[in-house]
Amino acid sequence: PHLDRRLHERGVRAINVSDRLANKRLPFVGTDERRVGEVAADYLLGLGYRHIGFFGDTAGWFAQLRLEALAARMRASRCEE
Repeated sequence: PHLDRRLHERGVRAINVSDRLANKRLPFVGTDERRVGEVAADYLLGLGYRHIGFFGDTAGWFAQLRLEALAARMRASRCEE
């Protein structure tokens, strides 16, 4: 716990590159999970698909964000989920 504090105390510069580490005090480089869902929806809608399903473990926070964004895009396009 408090890895960021221990690194700071030792003068170690660090960047969080893990989607699993929920640490808001370290600079973060990673995936915009909502954007992933939006891009997927836009791509499939652009191909003409109007009935799009989501297959994934929505217990994971990243999958939940992707699903929410995909569903929002579909609703905005008046498609079925």
